[in-house]
Amino acid sequence: MKELYHITNWENIPKKVGDSFTLKPGTQCAEGMGVYFSDGEPRPDTADGTYMGSCAAVICITAAGNEGWWKTKNSICRKYNRPRTYHSQAKKIKCLILKKEGWGKLTCSWEWA
Repeated sequence: MKELYHITNWENIPKKVGDSFTLKPGTQCAEGMGVYFSDGEPRPDTADGTYMGSCAAVICITAAGNEGWWKTKNSICRKYNRPRTYHSQAKKIKCLILKKEGWGKLTCSWEWA
């Protein structure tokens, strides 16, 4: 099981445990259309949410496997010394907030939308 992290604009999502929201593919699409996540740690330097002029939220989900995800090759991760990137291959992701930590980290359950 992998912990995956997505950075998004804090203003665009609910903030209470039990609320749900849907993540949609963003504008960057550097490695293809999808909702982007990093493996094991947040990467705010690459996220749309950090470029929109407002505070960002960190969405943490747990993926049981690789099915349905596009992922960066290990050789690229080693070459640029960065965590592996996963994206949803143009699919939306529905999230349910399970836990709120501090001001901006939300741990969520999820499913393909």
